[in-house]
Amino acid sequence: MQADKCAYLKQIKDLALGIPVVGSDGFSGKEVTGSPGADGVMYTAGKINNPKEFTQKIKALPGRENLAVNIVAPIGYDTIMAFAKVMKSVGTNAD
Repeated sequence: MQADKCAYLKQIKDLALGIPVVGSDGFSGKEVTGSPGADGVMYTAGKINNPKEFTQKIKALPGRENLAVNIVAPIGYDTIMAFAKVMKSVGTNAD
């Protein structure tokens, strides 16, 4: 799987596509981050836990009192917040 990521990152670089590459924690391994073409790759790597404070904040939101906050909720939250920060910084125009 890591070799596939390395190969496609190299192809993107070799073809000079100039496109952003965004991925998940699967991109965090040294085999990928140290491969040709990995410069500029963005990925999320959440801390795999579910802090009590996070669950309390989510359940405090209107209509979320009975929500089952599972292990992936903090990762999803962090991902959306990272994208929101990027969009706020550079905008959402594809040009």
